[in-house]
Amino acid sequence: MARSLVERAENAGYTALVLQGDCHVAGWRTRELDSGFLPFRHGHGIGNYVSDRRFRELAGIGARPVPGGAALDPAEVPAAAAAWNRLYTRPALRPGDLALLRAWTELPVVVKGVCRPDEAALLVDAGADALVVSNHGGRQLDSGTAALDCLPGVVGAVAGRLPVLFDSGVRTGTDVLIALALGASAVMIGRPWLYGLAVGGQDGVAHVLRCLESEFTGALALTGHRSPGTLSPADLTPVPAPMPGRTR
Repeated sequence: MARSLVERAENAGYTALVLQGDCHVAGWRTRELDSGFLPFRHGHGIGNYVSDRRFRELAGIGARPVPGGAALDPAEVPAAAAAWNRLYTRPALRPGDLALLRAWTELPVVVKGVCRPDEAALLVDAGADALVVSNHGGRQLDSGTAALDCLPGVVGAVAGRLPVLFDSGVRTGTDVLIALALGASAVMIGRPWLYGLAVGGQDGVAHVLRCLESEFTGALALTGHRSPGTLSPADLTPVPAPMPGRTR
């Protein structure tokens, strides 16, 4: 099934593959539990799977492809949801498994969900083309380490051998600046563009991106830079506390 998805991505014109490693089991998501709505259990959000011939075979709902990931027949939902839940996660994934993925494609392979320097070093040696520091937006493990706190250690372990992208919690242009100053090669925007899409479609997405760009360039100028390439951790140094007996 994984190979089928890779081939479909290639045929659709995608230029890289992202292997997700920060959500190998579902976390305790209180908002979903409070609302009583778990989308995947109802067959929502798995269009790439239910439109895949191999997935349908494994789910026992027939090999009939569903063009564009169209809605399942109501009778197919329980089997499709159960199959997705069984097949989507793989807690035993290891850096060495990248070799199999590389045997299937010539596209660059990006590994998302890296928070530990030792794991980053192993993935570099295993042949990853880029890494994404992410804890899945903090939705998986309550009280887990913030992805931003993990970023400098991963950047140090990689030592410039491949790009390190940052994801998780990016909402503003200053969030982008902070991640770049801590060594990220680029920053991924998870939710803001989705909010724009929900409110205003394609125009909403474009508006969100314009706002982020404007805020980022303004923050860049306010920190004394003309290019992101000159940012460094020194730009994030806290202002010293006032001396005793003096006020600001």
